[in-house]
Amino acid sequence: MAPNERAAWHGYLLVIEGVAPVVRQARGRGEATAEFAALHAHLDRHAVAWGLDGLRLLGVATRAHVMHRRGDHETAFTLLQALARRLFAMSSPTAAGRRGDSWR
Repeated sequence: MAPNERAAWHGYLLVIEGVAPVVRQARGRGEATAEFAALHAHLDRHAVAWGLDGLRLLGVATRAHVMHRRGDHETAFTLLQALARRLFAMSSPTAAGRRGDSWR
């Protein structure tokens, strides 16, 4: 697995094992803030190497955090699902659209 693919995989795990469960259960903001901070730090660290995808991922994660803070947990969770799908696709050496040209 290439370093960028490994970084995408680790980001995927941060979403599905860290942030998404907290948002889905609509737990307190303190726990969610810590999980979102870890996700943002990871995405920020790798955003440049991922090109446009990196910027998009940061934008989606930021919007999900804002929606969670506003109490819209359903929208936040939906955004996190999209984020997880993209990170998963980027982690695969055979994924179509790995270079930022597809968010489907």
